[in-house]
Amino acid sequence: MINTYVARHAILDASSNVIGYELLFRDGENNSFPIGMCDETATSKLLSQNHLTQDLDEVTQGKKAFINFTSETLIERFPRSLDPKLIVIEILERADASAKLLFNIKKLKQQGYTLALDDHDFDPKWQRFYPYIDIIKVDIQDFNVLQIAKFIKNLPQQNFTLLAERIETHEEFERFKMMGFSLFQGFYFSKPELVKGKDLASNKLSLLQLLASASQPDINIKDISQIVERDVALSYKLLRFVNSSGFAHQQKISSLKQALAYIGETELRKFISLLAMADLNDDKSNELLNMSMIRARFCDLVAQKSQGKVSTQSAFLTGMFSLVDAMLDQKMDSILAKIPILDEIKSALTERKGRLAACLHLTQHIEQGHWEQAEALSIKLGLNMQTTNEIFLASIKWADTLQLQQE
Repeated sequence: MINTYVARHAILDASSNVIGYELLFRDGENNSFPIGMCDETATSKLLSQNHLTQDLDEVTQGKKAFINFTSETLIERFPRSLDPKLIVIEILERADASAKLLFNIKKLKQQGYTLALDDHDFDPKWQRFYPYIDIIKVDIQDFNVLQIAKFIKNLPQQNFTLLAERIETHEEFERFKMMGFSLFQGFYFSKPELVKGKDLASNKLSLLQLLASASQPDINIKDISQIVERDVALSYKLLRFVNSSGFAHQQKISSLKQALAYIGETELRKFISLLAMADLNDDKSNELLNMSMIRARFCDLVAQKSQGKVSTQSAFLTGMFSLVDAMLDQKMDSILAKIPILDEIKSALTERKGRLAACLHLTQHIEQGHWEQAEALSIKLGLNMQTTNEIFLASIKWADTLQLQQE
């Protein structure tokens, strides 16, 4: 478990009502952009930590999220799981205005996304993008009033929304309202506000293995599911990705392999690229992660011994997600509402009911040294205490092996 940071900078209308927030990646409480980090890495980390782990609309309080994107991300790794109703895609001024980018911008426009040119510098190279652009952001401190007025006059007859950035005084606010700007951002209204959260750190080895699998001409879903199921962070983010993408609205997920199959190869490659870019540079060392893997394997093995009375795949997920509330410092109900797992698993984790909950209770009794309760529950599950102890030791050994592979 690691701390995450994002700065949100308010965007207001002409009546000073907040209509959205530009989200800015941060790596600490000093509320500054990390020195030396490239734009693409910052965007990937921001999305991984504030879209796949928690909800963007929680960060923005239900208002629009304005997010910067490089040309590389828009062409190769843009996650279609982002709801067009919730975000504004800001095309960075440093982006390469290539034919490939234009092609992808057209597709994004067709899919209903709102598109903005960030820090627009009046360069003619962007003119062919204008038919697909909704918002033009202008840094008013980079140009004088005459330059900006001339630029506005020469814009094509299109219903652009003009956004004035870096408004620092009331006089500037009034002046640019008179010039036709209808959205505003700057220190006159507010400074970027730091929002702190929690993220799950992913296993570096798992990420590398996923990247290797995703680079193959034909993705092997079975191989990838085996990699993902060894890492609670990857598993949780995968299910969040599936849920936010709308892939699983018709049927609840009972296994990670099923979730991967829903996504399809194209979106799966983007999911892996997004996580790899965001997490490969992060350190991971957390006993909660190790304990969750012990529980996952234990519940899986107990289910195997139950002779079909309990689904092994559902048991594995139950154990894996049993500590995710502690990892994220959020209520279990709130977390599970964001991922499309079976109601039986949710019931086991929240109400502690059913056979899946019994598997989980058993591992907890052993963890806490409640031997009488453990023996009684073992018998109910059709096991003797010796077998239960052997399963628990095997689960520890399995989790330790995974831990060694990470180091």
